[in-house]
Amino acid sequence: MIITSFSWEIRSKICAVKIVDATIINEGSTGVPMNVIPFFFTSQLKEGEKRLIDLIVLGKLAKCKITRINLSRIL
Repeated sequence: MIITSFSWEIRSKICAVKIVDATIINEGSTGVPMNVIPFFFTSQLKEGEKRLIDLIVLGKLAKCKITRINLSRIL
C-alpha cells in the first residue's frame, strides 16, 4: 500500500519517504501533512508540541525535531 501526500510517500508500515524540496535545502525544515503524522506517532501532536523523530538522510541517522504549528495563523 502506497499513500502519497504532498511530497511524502508512505510505502509500508516502516518506510516513509520524503522528496527533498527547496525548503529542506534552504531552511533545514519541511512540513509533515496531518495524514502522515500517524506514521511517526500513535497520537496527534497538540499545537506547539515538539517531539523528536529519527530520519535517515543520505544513509545516515538524523535526530530531527517535529513541531505542530497552526498554518492558518501564519497564512
